[in-house]
Amino acid sequence: MAWRDGVSYAQGQVPPRSAIIAALLVVVLMGFMALALMLVAAGVTMAMGVIAQAKVGGQSGDILGACQQCSEVALLMALL
Repeated sequence: MAWRDGVSYAQGQVPPRSAIIAALLVVVLMGFMALALMLVAAGVTMAMGVIAQAKVGGQSGDILGACQQCSEVALLMALL
């Protein structure tokens, strides 16, 4: 959950249909290795969300930026 006075609070959520279509498109373009990478990114994102909720009470722009960076590092490590 975003802070009520933060910029992230005004942002919407991705509709499930759009997320499914995007995931299928990635699998078609990259092959089934993309499924493993999506699971890595989802795991890092969920872990960061739990930590952010426990430590600062929700998400902020800084949390979102850190989440993107940590997900990217995890994906690059998985590719190695």
